[in-house]
Amino acid sequence: MIETLTITGVDEDTEPGDLLHLARWFPFVELAVLAGTREGEPRFPRRGWIDDWLGMAAAAGVQTAVHLCGARSRAARDRNWNDIGRLARRCGRVQVNLPQDERDAAATALADLAWFLKRPVIVQHEGPWETSAAAAQAHVDLLSDSSGGRGIASFESWPQPRDGRLSGYAGGIGPETITEALGFTERYPDHRIWLDLESGVRTDGAFDTSKAIAVCSEVDAARQRDATRTRRSRTGR
Repeated sequence: MIETLTITGVDEDTEPGDLLHLARWFPFVELAVLAGTREGEPRFPRRGWIDDWLGMAAAAGVQTAVHLCGARSRAARDRNWNDIGRLARRCGRVQVNLPQDERDAAATALADLAWFLKRPVIVQHEGPWETSAAAAQAHVDLLSDSSGGRGIASFESWPQPRDGRLSGYAGGIGPETITEALGFTERYPDHRIWLDLESGVRTDGAFDTSKAIAVCSEVDAARQRDATRTRRSRTGR
């Protein structure tokens, strides 16, 4: 079953009240903000805005994540955690966006970062789960995205969810493709799954709340179907 739907890329042009309402209406939603050195550019809010947003979300009981990019992801890799800690401790999960060829060498450092922050750290991966050096690390959540963050749909390449571990999937998910993505997740109602989407809920580069609502509604219906199937299997009716 889909446990979490991560909507990435909330930014300064998005009305915070709309985001909080969305997350309250769909409590399985996790709202993620990109934190990098390109502050002030589209999708990359300024640090002050991020701090204010995380404060509002925490007060409202909304799930949040911070996705570290650029110099901040390299700081995570290199164990320069003081500034990261001040930012990341205000959210629920932290994703470290590193190039594919740097992830394996950073696996131990990112597992230690999870311990340091006292919250899960997300690592992207392309390929079978077992080929990731971070797969065996505690408190590290793996996100499968064979498109490498380019927002290209590749549902046929998604690996089967890991037993007993939260398994994430990304790549080309949006209103036009969510049905196909759900066709995959509904084959695994007893596994813990999360979906992550970013480009699929943007229009002309800007966050599009109407697209986010459309995806959330489809996921909500799928979760209800999974819950019904699970209940019937347990009761034999």
